[in-house]
Amino acid sequence: MAAYEELDNGILHGQREHIHITRPYYTEEEFKLNYEETKLQEQAFKEVVKRKVTNCSCSKESIKKATISFFPIITWLGSYDVRKSLLGDTISGFTVGVLRIPQGLAYAFLASLPPVYGLYINFFPVILYALMGTSRHISVGVFAVVSIMTGIAIDSVVEGRRTELSLIENGTVGFDEEEEKKKVAMLLCFLVGLIQFILGFFQLGFISVYLSEPVVRGFTTGAGMHVFTSQFKHLFGIKVSTYFGPFALIKSYKELFSELNTTNTATLIMAISSITALVAVKEIQDRYKDKIKFPIPMELIVIIVGTLVSGFVKLNTKYDVSIVGEIPTGLPAPQMVDFSYISSLLGSSFAISMVAFCGTLSMAKIFAKKHNYEIEANQELLAGGVTAIVSSFFSCFPPGCVLIWSVTFLAVVLLGVDLGLGAGVAFALITVVFRTQRPYCTKLGRIPHTDIYRDVYNYKGAKEIPGVVIFRCSSSLYYANTDYFRDSVYEISGVNPRKVQASREKALRKEENAKLKEKKKEEKLRKREKYSTVAKEEGVIEIQSLNNSSNEDNSLATSSLTSEESLKCQTIIIHCGTFNFIDLMGVNTLRDLIADYEKINIKVVLANCKAGIRMMLQRCGFFDTVGHDHLYVTIHDALIHSISGDLLDVISQDMYDRNNEPEQFNGGGQLTRVSSNVSQPSTDAHVKVSREGATVLENEDETNV
Repeated sequence: MAAYEELDNGILHGQREHIHITRPYYTEEEFKLNYEETKLQEQAFKEVVKRKVTNCSCSKESIKKATISFFPIITWLGSYDVRKSLLGDTISGFTVGVLRIPQGLAYAFLASLPPVYGLYINFFPVILYALMGTSRHISVGVFAVVSIMTGIAIDSVVEGRRTELSLIENGTVGFDEEEEKKKVAMLLCFLVGLIQFILGFFQLGFISVYLSEPVVRGFTTGAGMHVFTSQFKHLFGIKVSTYFGPFALIKSYKELFSELNTTNTATLIMAISSITALVAVKEIQDRYKDKIKFPIPMELIVIIVGTLVSGFVKLNTKYDVSIVGEIPTGLPAPQMVDFSYISSLLGSSFAISMVAFCGTLSMAKIFAKKHNYEIEANQELLAGGVTAIVSSFFSCFPPGCVLIWSVTFLAVVLLGVDLGLGAGVAFALITVVFRTQRPYCTKLGRIPHTDIYRDVYNYKGAKEIPGVVIFRCSSSLYYANTDYFRDSVYEISGVNPRKVQASREKALRKEENAKLKEKKKEEKLRKREKYSTVAKEEGVIEIQSLNNSSNEDNSLATSSLTSEESLKCQTIIIHCGTFNFIDLMGVNTLRDLIADYEKINIKVVLANCKAGIRMMLQRCGFFDTVGHDHLYVTIHDALIHSISGDLLDVISQDMYDRNNEPEQFNGGGQLTRVSSNVSQPSTDAHVKVSREGATVLENEDETNV
């Protein structure tokens, strides 16, 4: 190994073995001819559909697989640890259930519906999602943003209907506003579910990435302003009109401030008292969270106390304080959805379906990452769709480039110059995004006697390196394709670190249980020793036998770990030369991949990072947790620094010897020579390179931008 010495600036330098490369000059055409590039066959859409249909079967195995896929609860319910998890899950379920009661009552107001409908939506969807959802931790029900969007849609449609009827003589006679809102809510819930189900059926779950985290956060914050504004009038007990469209908030506040002189004092006192109690208890819980083991259901307590005060003091009759009134008991009977308002709700239903899906998916991913399991976006769409469709019958509201030319032409003709141009530009942008969202990802192999690496699926002459996976993604890395990038690394490397880590933890638990069992048996044998010498001697023999049994159990657990330690993939080199840019979520994905693989002793390194990519990594704090030794100038530098032993010696010797026959790696990870008739290029000129293999940091001589 090379000798190192540390300079004053803290960077390690020293003498290194030089990499000597001797290879002929290649034109692209000569390279294709010599290493047999395979032609990629483009298939027509009709052929792709035909192949998909042909592959479909109705065998017993396929039906079983489809059933398990449609009802993910089957995969984990059988292995549920009742003794370990039931008590904690029961307490958690009770806590969430108690919280959902006041939350449902309040959010029903946001949806412009009577409070009881908020209770319905916290009952039916929860059961249905538990059967079909891929998350094991979230509770589907009312969602503030969705409730606000639902309320706006309902009020808009009902107000439009009222205006229609007012133009007819005696048209508003018999008009039941509450019943009309109920019809609209049920239809909206049905349409939201139908849209989600269709998207899930056609495997379009990837569309969720277009609502990126910053967009969702900004949208949620803005919606929070609408939530606050909608409750402002209730805090002061004043009545104001409902506004829709642009500048609705400004119009609402203008009228609110003009009506402040009509504030109901009793209502304001009740509101301030309730808010003070809620904030105070929350602060106490946060300060003493180590001592208070269970969350205090203050929301429910406030409702109970407020109801008692209202009843005894008669706030409604004496002080004109608005009250909820009687809440019906029992569950609603199923009703058929009224489709008369369908044309007015299509736009709103699509927007709500996307926001509800993204809200549910983002929360599910948080818990899945924490507990080491995967979330399937398409199944989440199916689960959300079925949940909403079924719930709609029980009075619920929604829970939580020739082508480009043609489109632009038709849009301008049909929509006009301004809207048509906008539609064409938008469509063109979408097609670009589609191409980068699911880019081509592959594994690279080394061309013998060179430092050239090409797609192993395109070049027969490209050979894989045992224990090393060289991964390339033909696109920049940004929020729309981070999930696909991560999954592609898992697939091409053949190692999912989360699954490996989970199986190791399971093996360790088995080992701990075996040790506990051993300890209990030893204690029993010690008790027997005091009765007789003979019994004591036999106890020793039994203890020895027990230890042997325990060793066998431990060896099973250890063998499970050892089998995973000997993973074929020991190093993953990510070729970053195709990255034109990378955003924060892309940086976080690389950081998470490196951390996850390091947990199972697989090193992930980056190669061919451009200056702009390295600058973005620096700005995002990538090097605060990942060392500079994870970045290499070229793939070959990364490879030479990643391998060792006989394999390194063979590759190094091969780089010196041009007359050697092309090498080939067999399945056992050894290097053997095979004869080949591969012709050499017509030119006799050679490239000779002599340099030190270096990381980017050690070879950095660029001008800082």
